[in-house]
Amino acid sequence: AGKNVMTDNLLIGTGTFTQTGGTNTTNQELFVGRYSGSGTYEQSGGTNTITNGLHLGTYSGSTGTYNLNDTGQLTAGYETIGVYGTGFFTQTGGTNTTNQDVYVGLYGGSEGTYTQSGGTNTITSGLKLGINWGSTGNYNLSDTGQLTAGYEAIGVYGTGFFIQTGGRNITNTDLYVGLYEGSEGTYTQTGGTNTITNGLHLGTD
Repeated sequence: AGKNVMTDNLLIGTGTFTQTGGTNTTNQELFVGRYSGSGTYEQSGGTNTITNGLHLGTYSGSTGTYNLNDTGQLTAGYETIGVYGTGFFTQTGGTNTTNQDVYVGLYGGSEGTYTQSGGTNTITSGLKLGINWGSTGNYNLSDTGQLTAGYEAIGVYGTGFFIQTGGRNITNTDLYVGLYEGSEGTYTQTGGTNTITNGLHLGTD
């Protein structure tokens, strides 16, 4: 898509939506990978604005992939990478702005992975990996990627892994690793910078 597109809901069950420019406005929800399908959204330019949620891998057995690079600009109310299925978000450039939370691995049986090697990922509220029991959330930060979040929770009730080999991770309040009883959180840093304004909490409850 290189022109202007506006819709209430956009569903990419199986197949690929490619945006190299222009504007794509979704007034409600954008689903990538639904039912047992495998869907992909490729964005290398233009602006993609989602009023409510971006959902990758909506149902069990589905796979949703979002690739953001070059000069692409994505703005969403919130983002879920792996709802009941499998979600992949790969960012090598561009800007990703979320006005609420980013959930990586939401419900039991889901797995979400956010891989960032460039660009900026700005989350107004929380980055949450492994939300519910049986879910797994992964975040891989490297190279020139910059992540900024209100707070971060690596393993809320499920399992969360954050691997940083480069880039910058900025948390404006607190970073929790293993938030609630029964959760498992791991933060591994071998490069880059990790700046936490308030506290780092390991095995909170």
